[in-house]
Amino acid sequence: MFIDPYRRMAGGEIGAASGLRNHRMTAEGRPQRPIAVLRSQLPRPTATQPCLLDHLQLRVLLHEFGHCLQHLLTAAPYRAISGMGQLGHDTTEFFGQVLEQFCFTASFLVWLSGHFQTGDPLPDDMATQMSRFAHTQTSQETASILLTGLVDFELHRTYGDGRTPHEVFTHANSEIGHLQWPDGTRPINSFEQPMGSYGAKMYSYKWFGVLARQAFERFERDGLFNPETGKAFRDAFITEGDTGTLSSALALFRGDGVGCVGHSTGA
Repeated sequence: MFIDPYRRMAGGEIGAASGLRNHRMTAEGRPQRPIAVLRSQLPRPTATQPCLLDHLQLRVLLHEFGHCLQHLLTAAPYRAISGMGQLGHDTTEFFGQVLEQFCFTASFLVWLSGHFQTGDPLPDDMATQMSRFAHTQTSQETASILLTGLVDFELHRTYGDGRTPHEVFTHANSEIGHLQWPDGTRPINSFEQPMGSYGAKMYSYKWFGVLARQAFERFERDGLFNPETGKAFRDAFITEGDTGTLSSALALFRGDGVGCVGHSTGA
């Protein structure tokens, strides 16, 4: 795995993961090891201060690291079902959002943190406040996800109805109501996902977050660092690559049959 952590230029993606080589078994029966790359826009350390992450940067880092784990830890024998680029969109984004759930847990923040001068961890009361804030102050993030999802869905559903992309955005923005963009702005011009492999999938992020929360409940029940739970998670969601469905994997991991989402579409 290669990590390119620091900001090279202004703007760009806050974080991204990609696969250079997929896991597969060769014709001689030998495994070809996978290679993943994690890129982020973290601030470079200085002579007086190390690279310090805010909460959003930590979330993005864990989300993208989750994609890399999917790529590196699979045992799927064929490259067409083993790489992060071949996994179904549901499985890929669900996994990244499960890793994000750790950032919303006070005990994890205390365990991970350390003051760069004293080494002291984050105080328990501050970690609890951050966790509570992350769980409750979500209206703007939710509105943004719903807005981009609705725009993406409408662009695909109503293609050719005579409206410009900006008119579609303006209508969707009025439907959501929470985020009102200033007149004259054109945020849709930088909305790249409809032009790539996402298709009309942005709307699905909110649903995958619900499923991620369901899966994370087992970590909360068994302990965040319980090795048996970690192995069960790997076996359910990673080992076999894109050979099953997210719903069946979630039911297996939870052990109670909860979870219902469509088939993976990656392989």
